[in-house]
Amino acid sequence: MVRTMNSKDSFASLLAEGATQAAVRQGKRLKPGDVVKGTVIQIGHDTVFLDIGGSMDARMDRSEFLAKDGTLSIAVGDSVRATVVGDGEYGPRLARSFGKGAVDVSQLQQALDSALPVEGKVTRATKGGLELTLGGVRAFCPASQIDLGFVQDLEPFVGQTLEFRVMEIKEDGRSIVASRKALLQAQATAEQSTLLARLVVGEVMEGTVASIQKFGAFIDLGGIQGLVHISEIAPHRIERVEDMLDVGERVQVRVQKIERSDKGQPRIELSMKALAKPAERSTVKKDTVLEATVVKSLPNGILVETSEGSGLVPARELGIPRGADHRRAFPVGSALRVVVMTKDPTGRLSFSAAKVGAAEERQNFADYGKADASSASLGSFGEILRAKLGLPQPPPAPAPATPKPAPAASVAAQPTKLAAPAVDPNAPTAASRVFVDPTPAPVKKGPKPHTGDLPTGVVRRKPTS
Repeated sequence: MVRTMNSKDSFASLLAEGATQAAVRQGKRLKPGDVVKGTVIQIGHDTVFLDIGGSMDARMDRSEFLAKDGTLSIAVGDSVRATVVGDGEYGPRLARSFGKGAVDVSQLQQALDSALPVEGKVTRATKGGLELTLGGVRAFCPASQIDLGFVQDLEPFVGQTLEFRVMEIKEDGRSIVASRKALLQAQATAEQSTLLARLVVGEVMEGTVASIQKFGAFIDLGGIQGLVHISEIAPHRIERVEDMLDVGERVQVRVQKIERSDKGQPRIELSMKALAKPAERSTVKKDTVLEATVVKSLPNGILVETSEGSGLVPARELGIPRGADHRRAFPVGSALRVVVMTKDPTGRLSFSAAKVGAAEERQNFADYGKADASSASLGSFGEILRAKLGLPQPPPAPAPATPKPAPAASVAAQPTKLAAPAVDPNAPTAASRVFVDPTPAPVKKGPKPHTGDLPTGVVRRKPTS
């Protein structure tokens, strides 16, 4: 079973290092596997000498401090932490890794006991893993121990020189099992310990969305992950995490809580909502038509940004045929006109693009009704129409000229108007003296006129005297 380093191991290694330093000061003999800390006092052609506080200086191979370009990565006065791999006549021999030169099985056993990394070169890829040489000794790295995650294609590793950790030595060195994953996990744990040491509640950090779950998203903070619960992603309620975040997206988070689980693993709670600016409560009314810009496409619609705030336009309110792809019809960055439908108590808006025309008709009818009600105060129909269309007012009509008074002579020459005669108010008027009898006048009866036998249309003429 692979044994990885955790925070307890790091603390234990520090205690062991302190105990070793105390033993060195007391002149006690060091044994392989002891971890010591020394200061570089001299750099030779092949050897680096370190002062570890004892009566004799320690030695390390100079090749351990050479970079890939051949430059030396250490200087006199630098501190070095290394592991005792042997005790020679001229002082203890230290190493930070094995494999820079020729190594044997005994040295690999020391690397196994001290958990030191061993440098090896990959020679061949098989179905089960990688064949490699550790300083001239053949070893095998299983496919499950090559990287932190599953590796499908092993061929790209062939020819590379990598560091491994010796996990098992069997049959007097004829069967050696190495692991690169164990080394990577130890390095990641060390980075986590360093990050946790400086991480404080309230700190604002930038991270990457590592994975998305139903209950939230895990954010990689650079070697350690924290959780943003779904309720801490946005100021408003969201239905799905993937509606707001994508894997690989860079986000700003605030550290809310740092604690450890029952198994000792760090548990970090993060929040994005804590960094969001408090939204100003919008006073926009329903049926208000706004200009909008698409900022995100969602499975159930699109998110738009307006002058009154952002909100969702459901797919059913986009005015496109059923089953059509709204992502293609309204790509991110496109502009459209929307009308406010609803607003929840938190101020979140819901829009519709399909009902813009109906909302404008209702608004125009309401404006016409207001104009008609105030027509008396506005003036003529022309003035109402001019105000509706925003036309300028016509220039005022010139005032009528005031007639000049006539000269005194002409006034005197004008005839004097006679005063009307006085009228007695008690005198009966002409209307009051007229009496109309509603009873029809009686018809006088008498002999009918003799018509004779004259033909129709002939009138008897009266004889003349």
